[in-house]
Amino acid sequence: VSRGKKVLRLEYERFEELYERKLKEIEKKLKSYPGVIDVKIYHKTGTIKPKEDIVYVVVMGKHRKNVWEPLKDGIELVKKELPIWKKEVYENGEVWVHDVELK
Repeated sequence: VSRGKKVLRLEYERFEELYERKLKEIEKKLKSYPGVIDVKIYHKTGTIKPKEDIVYVVVMGKHRKNVWEPLKDGIELVKKELPIWKKEVYENGEVWVHDVELK
C-alpha cells in the first residue's frame, strides 16, 4: 500500500548511459571506508511484484563493525544518485514516484 492505494507492481527503468558509471562511483566511495574490503551493488529493473527484493548492497569488511555505516550510506546513495526511476502501478492507475515527490 502506498499513498493509500494497493500497489499491484513496481516498474523500474534506468538511464543506461549513466547507470554503470554512477554505480561504480558509489561502490568506490563505499570501498574507501575504513575496514571495508569490497562492495557490490545490484538494483533490479523491469517489473517487480510487491515484497520482491529490489536492491542489494553487499559490503565485505574486516570486522562486522566496519560494514554498518557503508551499508546505510550505500542504500541512501543508491536512492539519491543512481539514475533509476520507479513507477507504482495500482488497481486504478499508476504514477512515477519521482513526479509525486517533486510536487
